[in-house]
Amino acid sequence: MNKKNIGANISITIGVLILLSAANVLTKPDAINPFYSTIPLSFVLIFGGTACKRAKLERSKKNIILENIYLALACFLSLEQVNLEIIALHPLPYIALMWLAVAYIIIKIKNHKSP
Repeated sequence: MNKKNIGANISITIGVLILLSAANVLTKPDAINPFYSTIPLSFVLIFGGTACKRAKLERSKKNIILENIYLALACFLSLEQVNLEIIALHPLPYIALMWLAVAYIIIKIKNHKSP
């Protein structure tokens, strides 16, 4: 088993499960709108995990472009609707975005140090 991408794989899996859960809630007529917390969180986890997996691959032009696209999607889909009330009520997508930034920086430092 390849333990190199275990964190990214867990992140992608949890993101997909959260997205499926939000889709299930949207099908119910009296459901609370999950757009403010669960859907942005799932996109941060899915695209952030994919970007971290791409960061560990060889540095080809294609991988760098895809990595940057995934990071942009993860950030844009959670930051497009920022206001203080939403952040106060649903902070989890923004906490996950900070976690993604820290994980990505650690991956970049490790890749830079290793020959």
